Amino acid sequence: MYINREDMLSKKQVMELYDRLAKNRFAIIGRVPLLDYLSNLKDGSKILDVATGTGVVVFKILETVVPKVIIGFDLSVKELIEAKNVVKEFNLENVHFLRSDGENLGFRDNFFDVVTCNAGLHWMPHKEKCVKEMLRVCRKGGLVAVYIPDRSLDHAQFMQVALDVASKYNLKNQVSKFKHPSYNKDEAEEIFKGAGAKEVRIRQIRREFYYKTAIDYLAEWKRWGGDKIFKSLLPPKYKEQIWNEIASELNRRYQTNKGVKIISTSLYIEATK
Repeated sequence: MYINREDMLSKKQVMELYDRLAKNRFAIIGRVPLLDYLSNLKDGSKILDVATGTGVVVFKILETVVPKVIIGFDLSVKELIEAKNVVKEFNLENVHFLRSDGENLGFRDNFFDVVTCNAGLHWMPHKEKCVKEMLRVCRKGGLVAVYIPDRSLDHAQFMQVALDVASKYNLKNQVSKFKHPSYNKDEAEEIFKGAGAKEVRIRQIRREFYYKTAIDYLAEWKRWGGDKIFKSLLPPKYKEQIWNEIASELNRRYQTNKGVKIISTSLYIEATK
């Protein structure tokens, strides 16, 4: 059953989050997993990237095809400034970045050949409405491609360690309330079908990441504010103590000769109307 998590982050909070990320966005997402699976990009296409941030997906697409026009939409002013600076620096043509949110894309029906959203949909307060908009502006026979975290395993290692550490302080019930904004395959399909998608194809992607220490892994949580969300569930006197113990236990359990091994799963979704 699709769980509505609209109370997790408002549009304003999401915008503020990505404003903070603007300066190191390229470092965080040096890879673009969505494009590893999106195979039908062609020269001359009209492409829209929703929740574009600093335009990582846009610029990666430009490495492989020459679109008729490619547009990135985002709410974060600071990230859009970064993206526009790249366009200006390299004198890119037919590349535009506009400020708007995924619920109001502002284009006529059936305008784009491809609409993408890489690791952004799960942050949007009204997911189904955003997907409906993406489908609306995509032409019949075109493709909407989305990449989101998969709740079935994503952050599972962190949560198991967090629950074990919290139980020592009789705080397991509080910590169990922590929910990362992610969805499983059934929930994702329900969102897309509810938005009017005629066909939905979902592929689960499993990836392994290695970090020098668990502190490096948890540093990514700090970038998107996950540490604050988690610590808000804890009594003030235990916040830092439990966080540090989680880091130590992650190191102990998952250290390999390559580093601390973290497994992540995501969903690659293709939809047509």
